[in-house]
Amino acid sequence: APELFQNSVYDARVDVYAYGIILWELLTEEIPYRGLNQVQIMSAVCQNHSRPSIPYNTPEALATLIQLC
Repeated sequence: APELFQNSVYDARVDVYAYGIILWELLTEEIPYRGLNQVQIMSAVCQNHSRPSIPYNTPEALATLIQLC
């Protein structure tokens, strides 16, 4: 979660973000940010606000839930 990288103090938002990533992993059966090292992931998530792409055929309710996380 971005808060983990940016702050030494964080709250439940970190868990919500992680839940969204887990849902994405279960949906896609892939590893998010594959091919990037930890520094590249941190830069993509914190500076570029990058998020894993949700497949087009994802049920709308699930896609919305992942996006909200």
